[in-house]
Amino acid sequence: METSNFKEEFERMLMSEIIPLKRGETNSPEGGELFSKLHDLVAKNVPSKLYRYRNCQEYNLDSFRDDEVYAGNPRNFNDPFDSLVCYKKEEILKNYEEALNKNWFLYMLSKINSLVEEEMRKQYPDDPIIDEVVKKMQCFNVWKGEGDEVVNQRLREAYYEGTTYGDKGIYSDKINEYLEFIGDLLDQSVESVKESCKIACFTERKDNMLMWSHYADRHSGFVLEYDIKQVVFPTSDTQPSSHPAILFPVIYSDKRLDATHIGKSLMDDFLISLKGENNSSIVLPDIFIYLKVFLNKAKCWGYENEWRLICPDSYENESVKVIMKPTAIYYGSNISSADKAKLSLLAKEKNIAEYQMAVEYYNSEYKVNVL
Repeated sequence: METSNFKEEFERMLMSEIIPLKRGETNSPEGGELFSKLHDLVAKNVPSKLYRYRNCQEYNLDSFRDDEVYAGNPRNFNDPFDSLVCYKKEEILKNYEEALNKNWFLYMLSKINSLVEEEMRKQYPDDPIIDEVVKKMQCFNVWKGEGDEVVNQRLREAYYEGTTYGDKGIYSDKINEYLEFIGDLLDQSVESVKESCKIACFTERKDNMLMWSHYADRHSGFVLEYDIKQVVFPTSDTQPSSHPAILFPVIYSDKRLDATHIGKSLMDDFLISLKGENNSSIVLPDIFIYLKVFLNKAKCWGYENEWRLICPDSYENESVKVIMKPTAIYYGSNISSADKAKLSLLAKEKNIAEYQMAVEYYNSEYKVNVL
């Protein structure tokens, strides 16, 4: 399959499906089937070689020596929009405010019932009918939220002194506090997604001028070539990756991934938990949301032709080490003789091919070439 057609098919398969993980399930058969299809499609179309641009900092030389590829935290990438979803915050909070108003209204009824019961027992301490009335009032199975002290005080003022607070005034400030809290929680959740996986970036191109400038210290660094297919999609006679990892092409788009539906679902579940219930049937609204987040990138980065090695990992680690021996090294056109000598010594020890990139004075194209 041609590269453009393959990537279009990959994007269609991944982005058009929303598969939830239901409560009580550890995995989704439907999700597993889609993942297998994506995996097989990529395995058939992954380029024979992928590349990583590096500068000549000591830690990059050490990684080359030890055949190490480090998957890093997207939070540290050079694009602040990398792995960052968007969401309609006001839309989510509006739905949440409506739910809070209903729950606080029932909560108010329960508090009023308590006050009424208190007064009735004071006035008719020995009347057995009071117990029956109280049972009727207790039919409200309502949410027990925070703010009892404030609510009790305001209800007493309204009950005994005739003080009014306007429509919803008794509890509106508590709702505002919750909405502010939920807004902060949403913002933190968006950022925390970046911490859940570590990513190593590869490209299909070894001769991209912008990438030599951005990632290889203005052509004074080097590029490592990998036969990554044999690492991520090993055959019976090849060694698999030292760390569980998946490899997929980046999807370039004009629009950021909209996760409003995810936010609504998670907030609904959060509201249910505040009520002391646990009857939500959905644990995760879209089991592929993380993959979609990590693979979506602004179209202006399309020149990178990027592939991502994604390593699921704990939030504590800043990076994950993957053992992967390169198959060749390309020296930048401006690399220093000292750095090239160090790298060349390591390349010879590894018995891998060495190439020198150069600017051709007689070529009218803006490109670097292999000598």
